[in-house]
Amino acid sequence: MKRKKLYYIPGIISIIGLPVLLFFWGPPDPVYQKCIKLNIPSNAKDSPGIERFTKGVVYKAIKNKKIITIDLNDDAWDERSVYLANKKYGFVESEMERLQFTADTNSVLKIHFGVENTYSDFIWVLNRAIIYEFRRYALVDDDFYFLPSPHYVVSYGATALPIESYQVPERKEPTRWENFKLELKYEWRGIQRQFEYLFYQQQQNILLAGGLLLLVVLPCIIKIRKYFRSQNVYYSRT
Repeated sequence: MKRKKLYYIPGIISIIGLPVLLFFWGPPDPVYQKCIKLNIPSNAKDSPGIERFTKGVVYKAIKNKKIITIDLNDDAWDERSVYLANKKYGFVESEMERLQFTADTNSVLKIHFGVENTYSDFIWVLNRAIIYEFRRYALVDDDFYFLPSPHYVVSYGATALPIESYQVPERKEPTRWENFKLELKYEWRGIQRQFEYLFYQQQQNILLAGGLLLLVVLPCIIKIRKYFRSQNVYYSRT
C-alpha cells in the first residue's frame, strides 16, 4: 500500500509567514544617543576680576570684526523656496569651511534662527561646527555666533633632532601565525555581533519570538520526539 505524502504545514507557514512578520513588525533599529555640551551665556553684568560667560563677553569678542550674517528663518512652502533654503544651508557649510581653512579671525559667522526653524536645524549647524573644529561659538538669543580658530603653529625647541640625524625605525613584519590569530579574532567578533543582533531582535519583538517558538521550535521538538518513539517501538519489536 502506497502511503500518502504528508506536507509539513507548520513549516510552510513559518517559512512564508515569518519573513512577512519580520518585514511589517520587525524590531526597530537601536538608537544611539549622544550628548553635546553647550554653555549658554548669562544676562549678568560683567564684574572686574570675575570671569563669567556673559552676553557682554560675547559682544566684546565680536566687536570690530566683520560679521557675516545668514538668516535661516525661511518659510519653505513651494519648490523655489525649498531650493533657496537648501542653498542657504550649503552656503553655511561653505562659509564654515572658508573661515576655518583660512583662519580668518577677523570675521565672525552669525546664523539667525526664527519661528520657522526646528531643533534639527539647530543640531545640523552645531554638528557642522564640531566637524570643522570651531573652538569658540556662542548662542545669544536667536543668533548663533561662530568665531574661527587661528592657525596652530608648531614650535620646535633647541633640543629637536635635525632631519639628517633622524632614522626611521625598522618595521617588523608580522608572522603568518600572528596574522592567522588576528583574522580569527576578527571573525569571532563578527560572529558574536551577529548573535547579539539576533538576540536583540528577539527581545524587541515578542510577536516574532512567539511565532518562531510556535511555528518552528515546537513542531521540531514534537517531530523529533515522534521519531525517537517510532525507533524505540521498532527496536522493541525486533
